[in-house]
Amino acid sequence: MADIIKLRNAVAAFNKSLKDRDIYCFTSDIDWASEYAVSETLGMFAQFGIKPTFFVTHKSVALEEAAKSGAADVGIHPNFMPDSSQGKTFSEVIDFCMKLVPGAEVFRSHRYFEVNDIVESLVSRGIKCSSNICSMMENVPPYVHRCGNISFPVYFEDGAYLLQNMDLNFSKVKGDFFAAGGLKVINVHPMHMMLNTPYFKYTRDVKDRLTRDEWRNLDAVAIAKLGSDRPGIRNFVLRLCEHAVEADAEIKTLKQLYAEIESTT
Repeated sequence: MADIIKLRNAVAAFNKSLKDRDIYCFTSDIDWASEYAVSETLGMFAQFGIKPTFFVTHKSVALEEAAKSGAADVGIHPNFMPDSSQGKTFSEVIDFCMKLVPGAEVFRSHRYFEVNDIVESLVSRGIKCSSNICSMMENVPPYVHRCGNISFPVYFEDGAYLLQNMDLNFSKVKGDFFAAGGLKVINVHPMHMMLNTPYFKYTRDVKDRLTRDEWRNLDAVAIAKLGSDRPGIRNFVLRLCEHAVEADAEIKTLKQLYAEIESTT
């Protein structure tokens, strides 16, 4: 009880500090993207000096190397949906993911799926924080979950932005959604970045035409043929990254945010 109260007080103090801060946290759900797509997305962030958090669905040598070098943080991205390639039960899926990222401290579920049993099990396995709820560009502050981990809600997700047919001209929406301070957790997907998705169904239609193996092995040549040459979500996200750097905002990983809060308990 005492530890939870200390953690709640620390989160409250952190949230109070957000009134005077502008923080971006860039994350990516890899969603079984090819190694080429993952590597290119890492490079996209690197060109801006951004250290992202990647949520892993399958083995990626590029992410293992990035984690070792400190270029990226990695967490797990369990898929609890039917026909999951990670397992048939909650326990099997969690075991699979924890083997991918031993010592993982952060999770986000595929499709943000969550029930108490899942979170309790993950916390018992060492998970300290999550980013498993997605707003539509609302400044929902971090909070202590009932299971004792800290939840950092997503502010912007590429898929959600496309689903709602939002304007892909960053300059037109910057003032409405990205000029104010606070904490903004950003979530993007490598294949949206690679295909430069111009509308929601575009990438979904591409994926539905391919087998799982084809999807997971898309290379530069295949992606060049499948990608859109219209203004798309990659263009938008690149401008967002540029804006965060030019605005001299704080850019932190989820682990760094958690460590800052934990240090005051």
